[in-house]
Amino acid sequence: MFGVKDYVSLNIILPLGISFYLFQMMSYLFDVLYGRIEMERDFVKVAAYISFFPQITSGPIVKAKDFLPQLNTLHKIKKENVYEGLQLFLIGLTKKIVFADRIGSAVDAVYAAPAAYNGISVLFAVIGYSLQIYCDFSGYSNMAIGIAKIWDFDLGDNFNAPYIAKNPSDFWRRWHISLSTWFRDYVYIPLGGNRKGKLRTYFNLFITMVLSGLWHGANITFIVWGAVHGLGSAFHKAYKDAIFDKKVKSGEPTTISKIISILCTFVFVSAAWVLFRADSLRDAADIYRSLFNTTGAMYINIYVAIYIIFFIAIHFYEIKKNNGRVLSINLDLDKFKSKLIIAFWVWAIVLFMYCGNSAFIYAQF
Repeated sequence: MFGVKDYVSLNIILPLGISFYLFQMMSYLFDVLYGRIEMERDFVKVAAYISFFPQITSGPIVKAKDFLPQLNTLHKIKKENVYEGLQLFLIGLTKKIVFADRIGSAVDAVYAAPAAYNGISVLFAVIGYSLQIYCDFSGYSNMAIGIAKIWDFDLGDNFNAPYIAKNPSDFWRRWHISLSTWFRDYVYIPLGGNRKGKLRTYFNLFITMVLSGLWHGANITFIVWGAVHGLGSAFHKAYKDAIFDKKVKSGEPTTISKIISILCTFVFVSAAWVLFRADSLRDAADIYRSLFNTTGAMYINIYVAIYIIFFIAIHFYEIKKNNGRVLSINLDLDKFKSKLIIAFWVWAIVLFMYCGNSAFIYAQF
């Protein structure tokens, strides 16, 4: 199976960000069809919604019912919005060019020739990609949301500490929230959601995630990746239903059980990211197989190691403070101390930024 070509490349040139603004156009049509909003007769407003520049290339995917009403009010640039938007933008920029791009250079080296490295090095690359795609995409989202905030527009949150999710369903409530809720509102619920029995619910979860994988690309790896998440969500739902059916009362989960759930979910998500990252099923199989290499070069990039420790620390902090926003900063820039922090922050970005390939991962979708 892995010895054949997984797909046919057509080399079709598509407009940048077509998946994102196409879904926004569909959101408008669906919201009008379902009576959630009135049909907008002002073409300029509809065009502004579809082509709103901060998030046009990589999201968030803003629904018509959430954005169009904002065009009915006069927006002014306010000092407090500029302060908040600037800090959100800097958070996103830090995630992208300091974290994601540096981690990505190490991940690319291992993924290019996994058989040449030992299992520990490949494991670090797999974990590294989980951090890279999070920092890359949530970084873009932070920047887009920050720019929109400066212009007095609210795009909502697109990530909420996804790597402290306790199960696959919880992960998708935290990861790429705008896409997850889009598929929930316009695919899962119209299919019947959980209203047509348990088996139908499991099927609806599965098919919704398969379509989510297909949205990312026609490559078989994306479809299998979506199917894996669909099976994970369906099995979790079935397990949850079985517990409720038996009326098992185990009390409040302990801290240890929460940590075990988080670790198991992270392992599941990271293993699935291999399919997402690989160019073919054969390449993905090579990565999985290389995890058990006992020979080969040892390559553990110091930045990857430092960032893994950093992310473990901040996510434990998130668990302790009841799942608040990761890396949220709210400085009062009227104060000299805050201005000094911003200046030092920008200097640190310039000092530690990666100057190589800096393409956004989700810009290809």
